[in-house]
Amino acid sequence: MTQEINLHSITQTQFINIMQEIGMNNDTFKYARYKSIRTQQYKSIDVLPPDLSDQINLFKGLVLCERDFDWIGGSAASNIKVYREISSHPFMQRHKDKLDELINWTLQNRGRNPYTPFGSWRYSGCKSVEDMKIWDLRQERWCRLQAEKEELIKKEKAKKKMIMKKMSELRPVRRYVQDQMHKLNIELFLMGDSDQQFNMLMKNKINFPVNLVPNECWQRVMNRDLSIEQIKTLLSIIPRRSSQHLKEIVKPRLIKMKKLSLVN
Repeated sequence: MTQEINLHSITQTQFINIMQEIGMNNDTFKYARYKSIRTQQYKSIDVLPPDLSDQINLFKGLVLCERDFDWIGGSAASNIKVYREISSHPFMQRHKDKLDELINWTLQNRGRNPYTPFGSWRYSGCKSVEDMKIWDLRQERWCRLQAEKEELIKKEKAKKKMIMKKMSELRPVRRYVQDQMHKLNIELFLMGDSDQQFNMLMKNKINFPVNLVPNECWQRVMNRDLSIEQIKTLLSIIPRRSSQHLKEIVKPRLIKMKKLSLVN
């Protein structure tokens, strides 16, 4: 055949015949000087031979040439189409051991293209059918664990959503109870005399927000003869987000008193 064909350009039929010969002999050396083979003149095979054994030899030839001549094929490599035709053949479907033999041969003889012969990266690191089975088991386990993880996350989100709903339902009750507690604590605070109220403020011992201290109580505090330290303490317990009375009346007056004390 080498004497009958052109080194640089051949027909697709000749190309297929050469691939079959290479596949049958399991060797590409004879055609290493053929540019049409080295550069893969035909990137795809339009018509496959009808006979299964011819298809297998064609497939093997394509795999060996891809490896030895570093053909660029990727997921569109011509051997992939041929492999799919072979693997779907009724004989191969009935004799899985024969298909496994071909897969083992391919995985051990393919080149750098990880897509050969399946058309995906799935088994790119496998060297045998056994490796593929191990990979499948690991992948199956990973998918199962991932599904379990997602289910746990889903349940946790549902639980959190239910808790948030219950908290939302309880929020008005909680606010009511809190308001009642504040009213009770304010009443207890007001039961003390002026000195007791002042001392509780200075020690920050009141059991309700400073914003709820009655205005008249603040008035009595500011009418006292306050020391600079007492003024500083009172300023420190006034929160940033304070009531309008604290913000516009009490705090400015305490600041003024502080400045006067410093001057004196």
